[in-house]
Amino acid sequence: MKPLLLIVTLGAALAVSGCGANANDGLSPASGTAFTEVTLPQGTRLPLSLTSSVGSDTSAVEDAVTAELTHAITLDGRNVLPAGSTLSGVVTVVDGSGRLRGKAMIGFRFRFLQAGKTQYRIETAGLSPQAPSLTQREVRLGPGADVTTYLTVPLTVRMLRN
Repeated sequence: MKPLLLIVTLGAALAVSGCGANANDGLSPASGTAFTEVTLPQGTRLPLSLTSSVGSDTSAVEDAVTAELTHAITLDGRNVLPAGSTLSGVVTVVDGSGRLRGKAMIGFRFRFLQAGKTQYRIETAGLSPQAPSLTQREVRLGPGADVTTYLTVPLTVRMLRN
């Protein structure tokens, strides 16, 4: 009787352990596709092109700002984030110009990155473009403006295993 109980117990244990994919085995339960995680380090450069407009005379703090990667981000020869991945963030400061106030300035940073169907929470360095002179009353950046920011904390990206 004991050998039969042992076989039934082992069979039940194997059946339960085989159900679904373990979170650490790198398999997507739905597709059986293998994934690996790659971490982009703090300081990774993100070359961007704005897809929305911001301006010291038209934007307010907390207004949305969007951009897309102009080049793929690579690590160890592998494309980690494809060109065209979208970033979204907010305006963080708006300061108009004035005789005693200095140059017009607008500040913004990005908080989310969408690569394919996956969205990542990110932290980037703030961008603070200023008007080129005290006589220019505002600073504006429109769609297509090239800007560069950097990751301020590492970003772990889930990728298909090669």
